[in-house]
Amino acid sequence: MTPNERMLSLVPDGWFRKYLDVMVKAKNETPLPFHMACALAVAGQLLAYKNYMYINTGKKVYPHVNTLLLGPAGAVRRSEGSRIAVEVADIASCNVFAGKLTPEGLLDELQERSQQEGVGDALLYVDELSVVLNKREYMSSMVPTLTDLLTKSGKYEERTRGAGRKWSIDRVNLSAIFTTAPDWFFDQIPDSVLKGGFLSRFLVCYIEKREVFCINPDPPDEKEWDSDITELGNGLAVLVGRVPKGQVKCTAEAKEWLKEWYEESEKEPVVDDRLSPSKTRRPANLLRVSMLLAMANGEDVVTLDRMKQALAIITYFDNTLATLLGVTDAIQSPIRGGEAVVLAFLGGREGSSAPHKDVMNALSRVVDDPGTRKKCLTSLEERGKITRIGKPGQPTGYWPPLAWSIDVRS
Repeated sequence: MTPNERMLSLVPDGWFRKYLDVMVKAKNETPLPFHMACALAVAGQLLAYKNYMYINTGKKVYPHVNTLLLGPAGAVRRSEGSRIAVEVADIASCNVFAGKLTPEGLLDELQERSQQEGVGDALLYVDELSVVLNKREYMSSMVPTLTDLLTKSGKYEERTRGAGRKWSIDRVNLSAIFTTAPDWFFDQIPDSVLKGGFLSRFLVCYIEKREVFCINPDPPDEKEWDSDITELGNGLAVLVGRVPKGQVKCTAEAKEWLKEWYEESEKEPVVDDRLSPSKTRRPANLLRVSMLLAMANGEDVVTLDRMKQALAIITYFDNTLATLLGVTDAIQSPIRGGEAVVLAFLGGREGSSAPHKDVMNALSRVVDDPGTRKKCLTSLEERGKITRIGKPGQPTGYWPPLAWSIDVRS
């Protein structure tokens, strides 16, 4: 499946599906996974602290979602898709804080909103992350500031040492939509972004090319587009307004499934240490997206179906992050990068297996040499990470095999 087809197969009926259908009808060039990631961020920001689920005693999970879109500059229309989401957010009366900013400017905005509304709320939108996260000294405090604010659910206070400025925000409600190119992301961001917990606070979506190519300097349906966008914004506001305040409960069936899934998920090995922080947040992200899918269908409880749908969606995004790490690693170490791509590719498929030719095609995106591609596969096989599936009658070790699968014992 292409990324667009895959995302359409994962998103159930409801507001999010309507959002994607509008983009398909308009032949918008931004990949649908980017649209879905942005729509989740907008919806979560509007829900704010209206409802929550418990992940454990005394630990609430609110439906905030932060989105980071990564793709080659100009190739995947990152900014185009994110700006549409911002337009929908504006119509739904979401406070959007966009453009170039500093830590002090962001805190000023949140404090002002807190004084006016009682909550320091903002959807932080930056269509080029290099403006916000960079290695300039005066921006060095942005990473720790955002890391704290993006997960803050209570009061926030800070005082600067030099100028003696003080911020007091009664309650922080901050979500983010960021976009950038992957080459800049790994070359220029501060080391603390990758090594710390900042990146794990985001649903990361990496796509290397778009599927839709459409140009029309005189579109005949501009009024219909405006109407559709307005309907999406107003429709979301209505759905959010109908959500009961307080705890969102799940059905007994969903609760039992969640416990079993969590136990199995915690046993799964992490193929890349850089993915460990993101893995630790998967249970919370699962509940967040489950709540949002329920809201999008006007439901007061989370069912088993919603949980399974949410898991499929966050798994898709997790696999794009693993692929991104493999692509960047391939620049420095072709074998390591290729291995990461194989594990992400197989892990994202139903049954965790794929024909040999499909695996080789996925590898070819990051590894040019056929011999090196073979080394990637045989190295993983030797370490017990993947298993070859031979053709009938093939002797052991025959090349090429019929297919490859994730080794369930690894």
